[in-house]
Amino acid sequence: MSPKAEIGYFEQTGYKFDARQSAISFMQDGCEYSMTEIRGILASMGIGPRDLTKDVGVLSGGEVIKLLLAKMLLGRYNILLMDEPGNYLDIKSAEALEQMMSAYAGTIVFVSHDKRLVENVADIVYEIKDTKLVKIFQRE
Repeated sequence: MSPKAEIGYFEQTGYKFDARQSAISFMQDGCEYSMTEIRGILASMGIGPRDLTKDVGVLSGGEVIKLLLAKMLLGRYNILLMDEPGNYLDIKSAEALEQMMSAYAGTIVFVSHDKRLVENVADIVYEIKDTKLVKIFQRE
């Protein structure tokens, strides 16, 4: 692995955060993007201005997932590893995730049972068959 590799990881469960921290404060921690850019990304994921002042601990599971995905996509990573990134998202948020993943300039390796996400985002698809990793699709 290249020493220049910066890896971001999204896991579908077991995430950690300070439940008493506001959503906007959580997003600003370690983020070099402007408040306008952060608000724009969150708005595209369905997180509105009123939700930004709420403590992360009072947000729904889906809202927390949206925050975590947005924070990772705003990070300074060139490789993203994502475990079921589309889980728990409503249609609007899933579409925003697809757009963000498609526009991402680095490498994304993700696991998903969401056929639509795979078809719309993945350039190469592998499947595990009989304990072997088999390439089943490569976008031209």
